[in-house]
Amino acid sequence: MERENRELRRAKDILRMASAFFAQAVRQVAVLDVDSSRPPRSPVRSSG
Repeated sequence: MERENRELRRAKDILRMASAFFAQAVRQVAVLDVDSSRPPRSPVRSSG
């Protein structure tokens, strides 16, 4: 029973890490997608 609990906890940790990894990848793709749909920004001019 204890061994099974350890294995389940380990599997849960692996799934949690994988979920975080893919969530981060999706956010990065979403940011890239939003950036690519915008026209290029013009350089910022400093006043002075």
